[in-house]
Amino acid sequence: MIRRWFYCILFIVTCLIANGQRLRHANSHLEKFANLPELKSSSISICFRNVKTGKIVASLDEDRRLIPASTIKLVTTATVLSAAGENYRYHTQFSLRGVKKADSTFEGNIEIRGSGDPSFGSGSFVATPRVEQIADTLSILLRNEGIAKINGSILIDHSLITDVPENPEWLYYDIANYYGAGVFGFNVLENTAYISLEKEDQGQACRITNIYPAEMSAHFRNNVLVSTSSTEEAGLYFLGTSLCETLMLNGTLGVKDKVNLIVKSAIPDPSGIYSQMLRSQLFTRGIRMEEINNFSSLPDSGKVILDHRSELLSSLIAYALKNSVNLYCEAFIHLIGAVWNGSTNRQNSLNRVKEYWYSKLGDNPDFKIVDGSGLSRKNLFTTSEISQILYIIQEEGKPAGFERLLYDLSENGFVSSPLQKRKSLRNKWNGKTGSMEGVRALAGYVYREDNPKYTFSIIINNYHCSGKIINEKLASLIYELDRIL
Repeated sequence: MIRRWFYCILFIVTCLIANGQRLRHANSHLEKFANLPELKSSSISICFRNVKTGKIVASLDEDRRLIPASTIKLVTTATVLSAAGENYRYHTQFSLRGVKKADSTFEGNIEIRGSGDPSFGSGSFVATPRVEQIADTLSILLRNEGIAKINGSILIDHSLITDVPENPEWLYYDIANYYGAGVFGFNVLENTAYISLEKEDQGQACRITNIYPAEMSAHFRNNVLVSTSSTEEAGLYFLGTSLCETLMLNGTLGVKDKVNLIVKSAIPDPSGIYSQMLRSQLFTRGIRMEEINNFSSLPDSGKVILDHRSELLSSLIAYALKNSVNLYCEAFIHLIGAVWNGSTNRQNSLNRVKEYWYSKLGDNPDFKIVDGSGLSRKNLFTTSEISQILYIIQEEGKPAGFERLLYDLSENGFVSSPLQKRKSLRNKWNGKTGSMEGVRALAGYVYREDNPKYTFSIIINNYHCSGKIINEKLASLIYELDRIL
């Protein structure tokens, strides 16, 4: 019996010593990484926590506040999942408000009530109808009502969200581009337009050959030039806001760039554009509309003829994380406010997110959150805080199953290409990446035997090497840490 206890104690001591050596080895690699010549003068923060105990097992300057980029989406999505639940669906209702006449004419309006759904009309979900499918359904429903002509308008109520669509903390340079699209009470096509460009055969001009949706055609001014210099870098961008009638497409195409390419802009008025799109689609299906606004009277309320429901919130979150769609996470901030505050006010909703996590983190957290997507450079988090938030989610089991919505870093994100060479890392590092100029960030869970074992957060600010080099260095660090931990 004594011998058995002796061997048990010896085994435990041996394991503790080995574990201590392993963690010292991990911290040594973090120091080595921070001292790479490519990262000279950079700000680096790293934190790994044990999922069972919450204790930090490896770290480097984990209490330094840095720009987290899109890893802040983990905070937003975990919060909205806690607030609304994974089975929540956005509802977009179509109603008829008016009077049907004996000659199959309807005098009144088609009214659409927006719910802030960021996925409405998106082609990214099989069960989410595009405008053509909505028009098919509406034309059938209208004929069932005996309606072949409408004297009236298509009116869209987007009053659910009253904030300025573009987050005021975003750079003006970003907000007319697709990734900086504003969030409205009614959104469509992820508020993204597609513009096809073609170089002129002669000269230094570049012309627009196609725009989708076509209803956006009158809203662009093309200022793109073709450079004669082989060394000048290409760069195309849009300038404008939701208050602008015209978006300006600016920049330069290099002589070696593709002759034909597609660029994406924000849609600054999704309600107006969708109204035009739907009207056109209904016309092709035999439903004529004559614009009339001077009705003597209309019923106080309309008859709901179509109630579109979005995909489950959990599906929207998984999509938003994998594709890093800022619009979705900005819409989630307003949904949090609607559920917890009874108001979609942006700042109050952000304050509620902050209060929610402050109450759970303890030890005087000091993170700064000014948007839900990470596009602002004013967001500030420590890796200790992010890794602790991920630990709390696991400890409380709330929101349940959140880790399943994250993606495999070897399959998606900026480190996926170098990590694909390391087959041993498949499905072992799941999380979210974030990048902007001079910023790289990763956060999520490290898995062992299909279960999370560690939470992690890595943030690098102000690096000066190329994106390709920093991605490769981070992939190498992940590989080394995976072997050690």
